Amino acid sequence: MRTWFGRGKKLQRAVTSCCLCAFVLYGYDQGVFGGILENEDWLRQFNDPGDTLTGFITSSYNLGCLLGCFKNFFVGEKLGRRWTIWVAMGWILVGAALQATAFTRGHLIVGRIVTGVGTGLKTSTVPMYQSELCEGTKRGRLVSAEVMFVGIGIAFAYWWDFAFSFVGGPFAWRWPLAFQAVFAFWVIFVVFGVPESPRWLLNHGKRQEAIEVLSAVYDKPIGHPDILREVESIEAALSMEAEAEGSTSWASTFRKDKVSTRYRVFLAWFVQFMNQAGGINLVVYYILTVLTANVGLEHRLAQIIAGCIQLMFPIGSLLPTLALDRMGRRSTMMWGSAGLSFSMMMVAALLSQADDTSRGRAFAAASVAFFFTYMLIFGASMNCVPWVYVPEILPLHARTKGTAIGVSSNWLWNFTVVMITPILINRLQWKAYLVFMATNLIFVPIIFFLFPETSNLALEEVDYIFARGENTVQVAREMQKELALHGRLADDRYPENATKVESKPLKTELHFFYQQSTRELIHPSLPIMFAQAVLLIAFASNAFGTPYVVTNPKDLYSTWSSDDFSATPAPNGHSIKWSFTVKGHNGVPDPGNFAAYCHGLQVISDDLDLTGKPKFERCNDTAYEARQYFSGQLTTVEVRRTNYPDLGKEVQISATANYSSTNDNIVGEHLKFGDFQTKFISTPIQD
Repeated sequence: MRTWFGRGKKLQRAVTSCCLCAFVLYGYDQGVFGGILENEDWLRQFNDPGDTLTGFITSSYNLGCLLGCFKNFFVGEKLGRRWTIWVAMGWILVGAALQATAFTRGHLIVGRIVTGVGTGLKTSTVPMYQSELCEGTKRGRLVSAEVMFVGIGIAFAYWWDFAFSFVGGPFAWRWPLAFQAVFAFWVIFVVFGVPESPRWLLNHGKRQEAIEVLSAVYDKPIGHPDILREVESIEAALSMEAEAEGSTSWASTFRKDKVSTRYRVFLAWFVQFMNQAGGINLVVYYILTVLTANVGLEHRLAQIIAGCIQLMFPIGSLLPTLALDRMGRRSTMMWGSAGLSFSMMMVAALLSQADDTSRGRAFAAASVAFFFTYMLIFGASMNCVPWVYVPEILPLHARTKGTAIGVSSNWLWNFTVVMITPILINRLQWKAYLVFMATNLIFVPIIFFLFPETSNLALEEVDYIFARGENTVQVAREMQKELALHGRLADDRYPENATKVESKPLKTELHFFYQQSTRELIHPSLPIMFAQAVLLIAFASNAFGTPYVVTNPKDLYSTWSSDDFSATPAPNGHSIKWSFTVKGHNGVPDPGNFAAYCHGLQVISDDLDLTGKPKFERCNDTAYEARQYFSGQLTTVEVRRTNYPDLGKEVQISATANYSSTNDNIVGEHLKFGDFQTKFISTPIQD
């Protein structure tokens, strides 16, 4: 895997730059048309379209965005994140050219729709791409930054339109429409130099490439425990989702399964509905019309004030960009919706008193302040959270299709609001704002009762909120408390019926399959010794039944005891010292994850399914290259901590090994262990 931007921070900045520029373009596309609707040359060119036709010309872009989302539903998972973004930019370039050269209404509408298709593809892919290439603790901040740049794009478009309004003639509106291509070309350039999403790669069987991507993004060696742990986490989520669903068809996206895919897709759809149904595009697209028609401002003054109102968008977005992961998703949406409702209520109340008297004009002027508060609050809340929430609430097997469905909701209601707003403004006047006051107010209890908190969770951990089959809001609340208290979640999470599992005696066999390395420096017994050590520790604590070591390909079973192990030979020229520490309750079976860490070698297997019932046979294969410097460094092998929340019991096992070299020829050499595979066979003991 090659990138143009190096590794680590440089590569992360390149990914973020690509995503941010894509969303600046999204904001520019949203805002640029609002600034030319009152342009005299544009009105003459298209025969002064009325309210209904103006609404349709404007909203045809949103219709194209909706089509782009549906297109992504079919092609996004096949193309991957990078290629989908590239194709989106191609559509936008064609659409920008069509709009800038339009001489008829039909020509302009086609250009708007083509640009919209590209925007739909882009907006249903970019947040997902950013989410899958960043850490869980930074995801909210980074995706919020994208949406803040939407506000920057909108504000820039308004002031760009305002600047060229002094030029006059067709150039005043054709050049701003053509300028979309500048942003698109930059995204096309950067996207070729950044890697594909590791989650998409793993979902398509490209494991080694995914490990290389994670290694480059985090600037850590391929065998580093953090890299391998993240790969295991993604694979575990894929495995759980595959067992829950077993299909990636259209129908599977809407099916009720063990990870609640259908419900999660609904949440993704509804959160984007809230993003639009609160009335944001009344302000983004038609604020200039509102200020002249409803408030009664002179055109040039209205242009300046409209531009200042748009600046509130990115200013408000600064707050979640810096602190959304601390603010939380639910609370931000709730207070944001309440604040938007209050702003719309005040606009309606003040404009209801507006007339041609000095008192009426004062009321109308006062209403402008609440357009400022509306945009400030929206930027700080409902602007950013839906774009963060959609990719993180969805399971990986449905993330591409589910994101497309969620974002299609945004564009469907975007189209609806933009289409009907000119009619509402001109016919209902101040009463139009009461509609959006009501919708925002209704959202507060809906968010409280239906939307679980997802901040600071890894994408794979979100699955556990829905896998337990309980009140998701309450489960998420408990997980957030655990994060706040311990700084991390317990390594293993079980349903409440864990007591039922524990009450059934289990016969558990743990098999290690070992394939010898061909490296001459590797002693034949070295890898198997790690397996023996961990098995013996587990056996000593009664965490498992009789441990077996299987040597591939002969499949010879041999039972190891502590006496047998003490006679295990060391590699030539090396001495090995082992010390064991065992804590826990004898006789307590271990129904959770078993993990062995050896310099980045991580072997994890589960013997429980999602309902807490023992699996009769499950195989989780791993084959990692582990590297070791024989220079007196400390090596740790441990069994992961297992919690029994309902029983208050705990099994904790750890082992340490200290290698010291007496052969100067191999000090500092990279040595490769053999390949491991693990297999659990757990069966209930019959009464």
